[in-house]
Amino acid sequence: MTLPEDSDEYTTYDSDGRTVAKEYCSFSGEATMDDATYSWSAVLSYDYAMANASSNLADTVRTIFIYVNS
Repeated sequence: MTLPEDSDEYTTYDSDGRTVAKEYCSFSGEATMDDATYSWSAVLSYDYAMANASSNLADTVRTIFIYVNS
């Protein structure tokens, strides 16, 4: 899976309209293992609030959620 080509589809900007505040994108699909099919989804989230406040990109809060359903 890849991110959409247009970053505006998953990017939220701060009130100035230029500073990235958050990036949030979801992915989904199916996988087969041992003759069983599973649906899965994942959410990738970057929150830049602390990084913007400290001017240090290392302070970005990165979170990934993974869900698997049988």
